[in-house]
Amino acid sequence: MSKAYPMEALLRPPVEFFTAFSAAGAAFVAGVAPWALMMTPSVGTATALVLSVLAVVRIREGWRILRYQRSLRQLPDYRLSVAKTPVSATRLFLGMGFLWTQQHTQRLRDTQRPKVRHYLQQGILYRWARQLESRHEKNSAFKPLFCLFRLNIWCNPFKPLPPVGGKPQIHAVGMTEPTFRTPK
Repeated sequence: MSKAYPMEALLRPPVEFFTAFSAAGAAFVAGVAPWALMMTPSVGTATALVLSVLAVVRIREGWRILRYQRSLRQLPDYRLSVAKTPVSATRLFLGMGFLWTQQHTQRLRDTQRPKVRHYLQQGILYRWARQLESRHEKNSAFKPLFCLFRLNIWCNPFKPLPPVGGKPQIHAVGMTEPTFRTPK
């Protein structure tokens, strides 16, 4: 996916993985059995190297799209203790954020189309866990299970959203949020 074009299509299936897996498979065949592709061993090695680079590039592009789509459903969990607040004599710490441009407006506008609504909804496991919690909240036998559902670790598909409010889409359109400081 080239960054040279002004329009993006981030709310779509990550088709880059098809190219990546095809290139990786062809690289494997070219590297292990170049004779199967009617190549000499040296040409097969060079072809395997080029196809491996293509596979890595396409996997990174596909992963970027998946990361963006996942961030549309999750609010970033940002915590900062008073002791870790950056202090400077010349700059005032404002927090995390990004410079809003036309590209961010377009990304946010894209999230409002009805056809892409499924990218904004929580997953089936998340919805199932919340329904189970609400149905059995008074049953003490399920408390250990609900504690597992609420663990805030990256591999937990059931973890609840952080209690900060707001729309995840507004944070997601920036993709990264650096630290902001202003002159005093």
